[in-house]
Amino acid sequence: MSHRYTRTITAFIAVCLLLAVVPLGAQQRPDALELYRAGQYAQAVDVCLQELQDRGTDQSKLRMDSFSVLGWSYLRLSQYENALTYARQARNEVRYDIRIVEIEAEALFYLGRNLEALTLFEEYVSLSPTGERIDTVYYFMGEIFLRLAEYRHADIAFSTALHHSPEIARWWASPQGGRTLELQVGHTSPLTMRACRCPSVGSGWHLTARWREWLRRSAST
Repeated sequence: MSHRYTRTITAFIAVCLLLAVVPLGAQQRPDALELYRAGQYAQAVDVCLQELQDRGTDQSKLRMDSFSVLGWSYLRLSQYENALTYARQARNEVRYDIRIVEIEAEALFYLGRNLEALTLFEEYVSLSPTGERIDTVYYFMGEIFLRLAEYRHADIAFSTALHHSPEIARWWASPQGGRTLELQVGHTSPLTMRACRCPSVGSGWHLTARWREWLRRSAST
């Protein structure tokens, strides 16, 4: 047997042994957040579930990252029970991660469990008054108050959402939970906004001063 052949066999065996001891978790895995951002929610779910299997409870930060993307993906897939189940599992590990609090609240909202959802949205506000999704949180609170026919509270919640994010007006074009009101402002395109129908103004539509201010500023830009 030639020395060259011997070296080839030895190198081959060494490579095989190296591959055998490389942990599966160290191999390249798709990035769950990138899959989520690309709209591949089912694939993101699969990656997150595998990550949660591979990551021990001593890796709490990484596990919360996985739970967060998992919850967002389930919400996008309209799998609200799954989103709720894993959000609660996550909160058993880390109680006050605001991402998980918001996911649990949103899942409850879509399941029609209004008071439970409202309690959690209020908890988010308490934990992070200027959090990344504070505008969305106030929007959902406004929707819940509409469901409960608490129109004044709904008005305040929507106005607060608008304060945190003027672009929130696009959400009010949703067909869910009420009619839409189209307003022609100057020479701009019609702006469609969701309005709160209040008994105090009869059959009319009530717009708060802040909503009107937003319309004026939008028309001037």
